[in-house]
Formats: sequence, C-alpha cells, structure tokens
Amino acid sequence: MYYRRDLHVFHRKRWPVVTRLTRSIPENGKSTWRTFWEKTTIHGVRNTSDPSMDTFEKVIWFIIVGVFTSGSIYCFVYYSNEFNSQLTKTVVDDSEYNVFEFHFPSIAICSRNRLNWRNIDEVQKKYIPEAGNETKYTFKKFFGLFDGIRFGRFNNLKDIETLNLSLIEQIHVSKVLDDLSMTCEELLVKKSCFWKSIRYDCCDLFFKEKTEAGVCLVFNSLFSEESLKLSKKDKYYPYSNAKSGEGSGVQVVIQIDSEKKRKSNTDADGVWIMIKNSLEWSHHTIFIRTNTDTSVIITPQVIHSDESIRAVPPSKRKCIFSGEKNFEFYKLENGEEYKRRNCITQCHQWYLHRYCNCTISIFFSQKTLNFRECTPQDFNCVYKNRELFSNDFQPSQEKYIKSTGDGMMCPCLRNCDSVNYLPSFNSLSLQK
Repeated sequence: MYYRRDLHVFHRKRWPVVTRLTRSIPENGKSTWRTFWEKTTIHGVRNTSDPSMDTFEKVIWFIIVGVFTSGSIYCFVYYSNEFNSQLTKTVVDDSEYNVFEFHFPSIAICSRNRLNWRNIDEVQKKYIPEAGNETKYTFKKFFGLFDGIRFGRFNNLKDIETLNLSLIEQIHVSKVLDDLSMTCEELLVKKSCFWKSIRYDCCDLFFKEKTEAGVCLVFNSLFSEESLKLSKKDKYYPYSNAKSGEGSGVQVVIQIDSEKKRKSNTDADGVWIMIKNSLEWSHHTIFIRTNTDTSVIITPQVIHSDESIRAVPPSKRKCIFSGEKNFEFYKLENGEEYKRRNCITQCHQWYLHRYCNCTISIFFSQKTLNFRECTPQDFNCVYKNRELFSNDFQPSQEKYIKSTGDGMMCPCLRNCDSVNYLPSFNSLSLQK
C-alpha cells in the first residue's frame, strides 16, 4: 500500500504545478464546450456551429433553436401552473365504510351554569381567609360573572368595570373556577351511563377536560390525565364501535340542580353538547334544555386525499397532509398530529395573548406555549376586545361577506385525510 506520486502536487511550495492546473481549466473548458456544439445530437443545435455552413445559415438555425427552446419553456411553465391551480376532485369512494376502523367520536357535556354556588363561601375562605367585606363582595361578584361564559362570549363581563379588582389581583382565576365547577357526580346520574348496551358508572367514562366552552365532562377523548392513563391500560381506547342504530352508542342521564345556581342567574337550565374527534381540543356546541329526551344521530364522513396531490402546494390544494409543518403560528406538541380545529383553537389563544398578553387556561389545553395566566384585572382587556374574540374570519371571506367589525383571522387549512362527525339532534319534551 502506497500513495500515488501525483499527490505531491498539493505539497507546499509546489506552486508551479498548481499554476499549470489553474491555467489548463479554461482551455479544457473551451475545448469541451466546442466539442459539445460540434458533436451534439440535439436537433438543430449542431447546425448553429457547423463549420461547413455560412454565417447566415448559422443565424437562422440559432433563431429556430431559440424559438423552440423558448416555446418549450413557456409550455412547461404554463401547464405546471395549470396543474397547480386546478381544483381537486371529490368522489364518493365507498358508501358502506366499516365504522369500526376509526374511533367513535368524543362526546363533551358542558353545563351552562357550571358553577356550584353552594360552594362559594368555602372556596372564598380557601383563597382569601382573612379578607374584608369589600374584598369578599368583589370576589363573589367577579366570579359570578363566569357562570356560563365561553371563549368568544364575554358579554357577561359587562359589570367588571365597576369592581375594584386590585383587591383580588393575586388570585389564580382558573384554579378558583375549577374549584367551583360542577363535578361529574353532581352533573351525571350515577350508574345511568350505557356504552354499547353495557351499564357503567358515568364517572368511569366521562372525565374533566378543557375546551373553548370551559371545563367539560368528555367521553372517549385523549386530553385529560385520566383518559391518557386509560389509553395506556386499554389498547382499545379511544373506543370504536362496529354497530349503528339506537342504543348502540353512549347513553347518559344528566341532572341539573337549580338550587346550585346563583340567585341572580336567569339563564335557562341546560347543557352544551360537543361532538368532536378524540384528538381535537374543541369544536362547536349545541345547547340542549332540561326536561328533554335528546337523541344525537352521528354520520361519520371519511375524507381521503390521493398522494398524487402532494405535488400541489398546500395553498392551492387547500389542505394539509400528515407530516407537513408549514404553519404560521400552530405549534405542535411532541408526536401530535395536525388538526384544523386545534389550529383554530391555538389561533384564538394567540389572539388573546396578542391583545391582552395572557391566556385563560380553562379554555385551552395547550401546554407548550407558556403564556402568562390572566389576572382579574386582565379581564378588563378581555371585555374591551370581546367583539374581536367573538368573530372568526376566513381568508378571502371579504370577497363574499361584508365585514361587520373586528375579528380573528385564522388561516388554518383542512386535513387532507380526516374523519368528520356530522351530528343531527332530535329532542322531545319529557312529561313532568
């Protein structure tokens, strides 16, 4: 084994050799370029440098080659833009899809009057044990404004400007609201729950979870500590269901005790029902009144996008594939999948932080943003911007809908592959 002799050209002080190599590069380059033009088989190109042709013929061939090259480039760019700008086509691939291949939806029950006002004195002693009368009045008045509040629905805070919130400035708002919220045992009738026709203790199926409707009791989700523990113990959680029809899903009896409401609370008794994916933080809600027997018929809609449209930019195809990460503000946690509804929820949280420099943790389960918790005085800012927080604007919406005020612009694209749950509600009044 030995070194080749010519490696010594890189040895120090061998500058003449290096110089000769440097000078030979342009000459070799010119020779190679001349050989290419004289021997190339590309149609017409050889004729532009054929020594047997006169200058006029070479110019004519050069023009012909230039015109066709320009035309080829134009056609490539034109049809590339046409492909990227075309709308994707949706077809019904299978109307009899096996429903057990995806999870049963998460069902969230959110009490409209979520505060158990019977516990207000006990909670007050816990947080301000030696407070004066004015501080106690401010505490009760302030937290009474949160009964029935949801993100984007902050009109209940209208009396906040009359309170001296500096008296309770050090209190953690979300912790107090959590202590005052209805428990599972208070909201759901024990042993009244059925899942696939099997009776369960309701509190073994429903767990407390943060949503944009506040803290709710949620079935078949993956965001509470209890549900995460259950998913590690039971490989079939979140649950799926192979059957359909009445009695095949989840059944629950909800109890509303009007005696636990504030006396000044005149809101109608009832609950908000939320149907969402088990990996979504929140979704739209439907209000259901008391003394009704309500059936919810859920139609799952499976959307699958062909891999061939990955070549189309997300801005053109209007959807995001799994693994893509070109989001303006959406911050994924470790191992988390992109979900449009989660993107919208986090967008709301960013807007809250942008305008009021804080977050309200009873509405948001995201832990990686590390925003400061809103203090009682920060809710003056929340109420001031209530109109903005109540409106969601979509990109290009102004082309079709006249803007009626400020709002949040959340450019969250849909999932290219997703399972959507379309609910239909049917309520019958119960005989008293």
